[in-house]
Amino acid sequence: MKLKEKNVVFEGNWTKTFKTKWKNNDKTGNWEYIGRKNNQKGVIVIPRLKKNNKIYYILIKQFRVPLEDYVIEFPAGLVDNNESVKECALRELKEETGAEGDISNVTPALSTSSGITNEIIHYVFVDVSCIKESNPDNSESIEVLKIEKNEINNYLCNVESLIDCKVWLFFTK
Repeated sequence: MKLKEKNVVFEGNWTKTFKTKWKNNDKTGNWEYIGRKNNQKGVIVIPRLKKNNKIYYILIKQFRVPLEDYVIEFPAGLVDNNESVKECALRELKEETGAEGDISNVTPALSTSSGITNEIIHYVFVDVSCIKESNPDNSESIEVLKIEKNEINNYLCNVESLIDCKVWLFFTK
């Protein structure tokens, strides 16, 4: 497969829509996809808190405009210029949940939905040491959820909010 031509057909504040022409042997076609405006990577933070011999996970319930609804998610965000994936993860975790901690693992770069976007993310696992006051952006409507590990599957199966697929796949069997 060869990509012949790539054009930006729409550019907004945060995203671009591309139209790319491709050729595969004797066949040609067009492909449309969405990308981040500055090709920013994203981070998905998986925060775990150990307290009183129990394990808790910190999730957020955030309003998402494209879905016109709240979604149960992991804290997440975009890596700023001159910021590492690790720095971004700790910043977003503190902003969205008030939690602070130490990073235990970072995945390699991963694709999220390769048929429709060029988005690249890293999962960052954080062992939470404390939870203080959160400070989300003005554009974010976030509720912080602290759910015991043994209860999380039941919670997700019975909650009336939408659930991000990454959360569902991480916790349910």
